[in-house]
Amino acid sequence: MYQPVAFCGIALALLSSLTACSQVGLQEAGKGVSVAGAVVEMYPSGAIAFGGVSPHGESSDQSVIFRSTGDTAAIVQKIFFSDEGEGAFTLADNPTPFRLEVDEARTLKVRFDPDTQKQYQGAMTVEVRGDEVSWLERAFTGAGCRDQNRDGVCEQGFPEPPVFDSGDTGLD
Repeated sequence: MYQPVAFCGIALALLSSLTACSQVGLQEAGKGVSVAGAVVEMYPSGAIAFGGVSPHGESSDQSVIFRSTGDTAAIVQKIFFSDEGEGAFTLADNPTPFRLEVDEARTLKVRFDPDTQKQYQGAMTVEVRGDEVSWLERAFTGAGCRDQNRDGVCEQGFPEPPVFDSGDTGLD
């Protein structure tokens, strides 16, 4: 599977057909980016699915591994999340910037903490520096839902609202 990677000023372009940008190309998903001798890989490859999480008080963490496999060290400069995730996806701890020496790996925890019952999608973008700048991106999905047994699977339906007697208004 391949994913497009592009850098145009500060925007990450998702279409490989853009020709006015520098550093446009296809990077194999999960294999990372190469920056003048430095290679940083990010695992797992492909989109990361968090499953169902009860809003307000519950969250779920997934590990994301960065590994340096090139000839020189690389710096993971910045990590940020798209607005489409509405703040539900964050890093449990953001140590950026950090340096990855050759053959070194570092694990970070991405947290999904929904604030309402609905489907969430988002993306994490990672700026990697060597002699040049490259970008990695990983998509996330998750569901804010009723998950009373905390197994990541949404229960069917939502709780029933309380029923009131229409004659019981509290007014005499």
